[in-house]
Amino acid sequence: MIHEPEIEKTRQLLTALCRANKDIHGGALISENGRVLTHTFGEERFSRRVGMVVGALLNLFQFQHDTLRIGTFRELLLEGNGRSALVYGIGKVMLLLVLRKDANIGLVSLEGGKTAKEISYEFLDF
Repeated sequence: MIHEPEIEKTRQLLTALCRANKDIHGGALISENGRVLTHTFGEERFSRRVGMVVGALLNLFQFQHDTLRIGTFRELLLEGNGRSALVYGIGKVMLLLVLRKDANIGLVSLEGGKTAKEISYEFLDF
């Protein structure tokens, strides 16, 4: 069960990350069923379809893990022509970071991984 204090703490962590690294356009925490738990995008800029796609990715990775029985999903980089995205697995939720064009992927990956770890402490029982 997700409680509002965890969501608010996560929103604060995401906001701080986006302010600290200008290569990050925004971030979202998404449940395995595609429900957007919180995000830092303007309401008009964030589509529910993105949440559904990320939720589907989480289910795909879980299925792959169960089938192959190796490792756990931790990080995925999706590169596009204009923007890129980093997706982090945090138990049954995922952290999505949308990156600006020509972002420093290494630095964002490092900072995003640290934030994902901090967020995981909020969702240990999730």
